[in-house]
Amino acid sequence: METEGMTKAQLSEELARLRERVADLERAEEDRRRGQNLSEKTLELIEFITRAQGLCISGMNRHALFEEMLQGLLSLTESEFGYIGEVFYTDEGECYQRSRAISNIAWDDESRRFYRDNWQDGLKFEGNRSLHGEILRTGEPVLTNDPEVDPRQGGKLPGGHPPIRSFLGLPIWLGGELVGTAGIANRQGGYDPDIIEFLEPFLKMCGVVIQSYRSEEMRETAEKEFRDSEKKARALLNASAETMLLVDRAGRILDLNTTASKRIAGEGADLIGKNVRELFSEEVHDRRRAEGEVVHRTKKPVRFEDQRDGRILDNTFYPIFDAEGEVSHIAVYSKDVTEERLTQIAQRENEAALRQSEERFRSLAEHAPDYVVLVDRSGKILFVNRTYGGVPKEEVIGSSMYDWVPRIFREDFITLTKRAFQSGDTGFLEYWNRTRAGQTVWHELHIGPVGTGDPSETAILIIRDVGERRRAEQALLRAKTEWERTFDTVPDLIMIVDTEYRIVRVNRAMADKLGMTPHEIVGCRCYELIHGTKEPIAACGHRTLMDDGKRYTQDFYEDRLGAWLHLSVSPLLDDEGRVVGSVHVASDITRTRLAAEALRESESKFRLLAEHIEDVFWMSTPGIGETIYVSPAYEKIWGRTRDSLYEEPKSFMEAIHPEDLDRVREQVAEHAFGSYHAQYRIIQPDGSIRWILDRGFPIRDEKGDLVRMCGLATDITERHDREEALERSQKQLRALATELARTEESERKRLAGELHDQVGQSLTALGINLGFVRSQLSDKVEERTIQRLDDALDLVEQTSESIRDVMMDLRPTLLDDYGLMAALRWYAEHFSRRTGIPVDVIAEGEIARLDGESETGLFRIAREALTNVAKHAHASRVTVRTEETNDLLRMTVIDDGQGFDPGSRETGHGKEGWGLLTMGERMHRMGGRLQVESASGGGTRVCAEVRRNG
Repeated sequence: METEGMTKAQLSEELARLRERVADLERAEEDRRRGQNLSEKTLELIEFITRAQGLCISGMNRHALFEEMLQGLLSLTESEFGYIGEVFYTDEGECYQRSRAISNIAWDDESRRFYRDNWQDGLKFEGNRSLHGEILRTGEPVLTNDPEVDPRQGGKLPGGHPPIRSFLGLPIWLGGELVGTAGIANRQGGYDPDIIEFLEPFLKMCGVVIQSYRSEEMRETAEKEFRDSEKKARALLNASAETMLLVDRAGRILDLNTTASKRIAGEGADLIGKNVRELFSEEVHDRRRAEGEVVHRTKKPVRFEDQRDGRILDNTFYPIFDAEGEVSHIAVYSKDVTEERLTQIAQRENEAALRQSEERFRSLAEHAPDYVVLVDRSGKILFVNRTYGGVPKEEVIGSSMYDWVPRIFREDFITLTKRAFQSGDTGFLEYWNRTRAGQTVWHELHIGPVGTGDPSETAILIIRDVGERRRAEQALLRAKTEWERTFDTVPDLIMIVDTEYRIVRVNRAMADKLGMTPHEIVGCRCYELIHGTKEPIAACGHRTLMDDGKRYTQDFYEDRLGAWLHLSVSPLLDDEGRVVGSVHVASDITRTRLAAEALRESESKFRLLAEHIEDVFWMSTPGIGETIYVSPAYEKIWGRTRDSLYEEPKSFMEAIHPEDLDRVREQVAEHAFGSYHAQYRIIQPDGSIRWILDRGFPIRDEKGDLVRMCGLATDITERHDREEALERSQKQLRALATELARTEESERKRLAGELHDQVGQSLTALGINLGFVRSQLSDKVEERTIQRLDDALDLVEQTSESIRDVMMDLRPTLLDDYGLMAALRWYAEHFSRRTGIPVDVIAEGEIARLDGESETGLFRIAREALTNVAKHAHASRVTVRTEETNDLLRMTVIDDGQGFDPGSRETGHGKEGWGLLTMGERMHRMGGRLQVESASGGGTRVCAEVRRNG
């Protein structure tokens, strides 16, 4: 641009127009760059969500998937570190968080050891007085770009913890429940609210993944507990040598142990589902039915004896209660006591012989497996065959038997003893006692009279330790109760069906789903209740299993249940391995199906986006061996068909400008298995040249193996042209500014010279002439005339002084004659007189003269800095310090004023910061460096450095 002959005003106008043009170009470029960045980030988010959902559905390990999701979140938000956590609740309703993926920011040996020991199971975070605790407390996002002073922080970080400069915490909601949180920190430039809306799809995907793993864990845990409980119960039942059955109110056998099956119907009999009426004689059945009615009516156990096939059975009926507290089943425990009863009968028949042969009795008693005790009518112990409850026989004999029985059983014991003496009846009592060692021991007591006397004077007590039997019974009942609870706790729908399609049993979840009670469901045909049909449907899993005996699975939608279900039908076998029914377990997979449909919809949206973006989106195998996908924009930008790229994946290089081709090949080859960034030109078929920005990035599987290469190729021709135009404008602007400064300085020097040579000399001559006139006046001249002459002389002197100040402001002659230090001292003194602010000028060592342009530039910078102090700083003192090191001259202007923010456009030192901008531009032209340091309330430091040889 021609600048010679232009006036200062014209130069200023041209400079303003150039500045406005540069600002317009910069704003346009910023808008384009912001839009392009949003498009790229949105595409990256969609691609990442699609890939993460695919990995979740494929069954990827939880830790690996959440680590992948965290890395994607950090990449999307350009954050330094972060976490993804799952929310849990205590029994008191308090929530806490356990990490599923967290950046390793351990800072010392202890924290590194803690991270190594706990990261896999998840780090637990409790308490609300923290940023992530605020998310748990409120369920709302937490955004802060100054965590150190944020009141929600709750305290300082531990010593050594990496600093947190900015933080964004996000709640993860699913179905109205807070299931997790995600946090990221230290994004360059901080976070803004727009990023919360941008990450909404990512958070929804996190909620679905968390719920998916929760459902899978609950299902696996329930199935395992069910199998374990069933095995324990079955093992305990079959381990007992006594007969055990479980029957319903109608008398159907629901369960029984191996001993019961053998004793009732022989080895291998299948009695499940049969009625006891079919298995026993009418007499035995009527007796047991009557006792069962007593159990149902009194809700208490009933014990009785009966005989069958010449055997004496000691029976106990135990009530089993349903959820409403009613007796729904009866557990039957039968013990063959034939031998015991025969022994008792033999003892009564031989009492006389036993009295005559006491020694023989004692020998028999001492070797008997039970305790044998003889007592008289008063209850005094006459004989005991062994140590009783850890007490020597010598201490027991002679004492009262009543003292060795716990108080709660003593009245029953006394009643049985009196009955034995008075009527000769035998009695039975089951009680517990404590040994001297503090152990609780259960006993079964049988008491009866000894001898034929009427009444008898002696009674015999047979005391049997039944602790093992009691423990086995209790363990069996506990196992059954645990199995019942587990069966009804499992959230899946469970149903047991016999060979005739009759429902034998359902769990609580199944009953609730059907809106019925389990009792109402049992006995119904499964196809009538579930499908509403009169016969099994064609796709019936039970029918298929009954045909081939194999486990069957199926996914289907059931209208009557209103859900998608995953059905597993397993064979139910008897002890001989024969199929006697099936177990149906149906899991509600509605959410999983919806998630799969959402994934397909997401993939459709991705393809729709890829088909309509202006950039070229491409996907290939590693090393660009095969083109998997390329968007339609390729044909518009390259001017070649997509089919040509599918046929020859590297044919896109044929359009690259020959000057860029080798460089692009090297970049692609160097980053064939990783990310790369290339900028090059292509030649379209019509000969036009376009600038391309090509970015490629790898896609890896869960093992870290490279499986795909993806990328975006953007036509940046317009941006490239704008950048070149901007660069040319900036060069012209700097040249114009330099010329303007030189013209201004030359004009200042010319005006100062004219003021000195013309106005100054004229004023001097005028003063001399007025002085001469004043000296020539006679004493007769009026005093008023003399006074006017004196006033004129004073005015000439003041005007001369003002002219000298203007000359020094325009161009101090001291600067040309004596150098920078002399000019700085003069201006400091002049500034202090004018503003009242003291200024110290300090030179560190001898400061040699610089070239004229450098001295002028440093003087103007010092003057501009002092002007800013006078206008804005409210300082009480200023120091101007110069020092020279080797070839570097440093000038520093320091004030103790109110300071300002140098990064703000509206600073304390001039609207829009033009003063600082002018000083910086002046130092740039001189090849020097300007540094401004300031803080609110901390004063300002302006440092200018210039090299002598620069």
